[in-house]
Amino acid sequence: MKIGIVGIDSDIGLQVARLHRERGDVVIATSRNGLPDTRPMELVNPGSWWIPDHTVQRLYYNIAVGDGKLSRAEVMHVNAFLASDYLNAVARAAIPGMQIVVYTSEWGSISSVRNARALHYRMSKAALNMGVAALQHRHPHVRFLLLHPGLVRTKMLKGNFDVPVLTPVESAAQTLALLDGWDGSFAFLAADGRKLTW
Repeated sequence: MKIGIVGIDSDIGLQVARLHRERGDVVIATSRNGLPDTRPMELVNPGSWWIPDHTVQRLYYNIAVGDGKLSRAEVMHVNAFLASDYLNAVARAAIPGMQIVVYTSEWGSISSVRNARALHYRMSKAALNMGVAALQHRHPHVRFLLLHPGLVRTKMLKGNFDVPVLTPVESAAQTLALLDGWDGSFAFLAADGRKLTW
């Protein structure tokens, strides 16, 4: 299988790439930090966007920013607006049946809000979820999946939690196991197989 990973700079992206390579898959990845064996891509610069060709069968979209260093407008712009614009461009060029797995967050689920933690991040992920749902209607020949990788201990995750926190290795393994059984229908899922509510 030929895999594309947009945003390999995170721990999750690196582990997904590693597992696919161990399976013998060909992996093409983008990086904004110049990692070895990657294509340079900066989401805020459309001139740098990598649009996969017809040989890429599955694309993971794995770019997001959290609250803190950026303004709330920048968080929304990167996580929702630019993401939707990029995914729309990819889907326009995609052949029928291409899989586009969009990393999102369960924190973008409106019906499951339990606290006000990461308010603007939550709002941006809810907007991303809406954007991808609309793109599925615009591009029915593409198989979109909104995927929450679990609560993963990455550089972006701060603080302590009263629920289990996964390592990037555990999250990536769950993701590939889920996708092995995915029927290709549009859904909002957690990597452990749970169907998430909107």
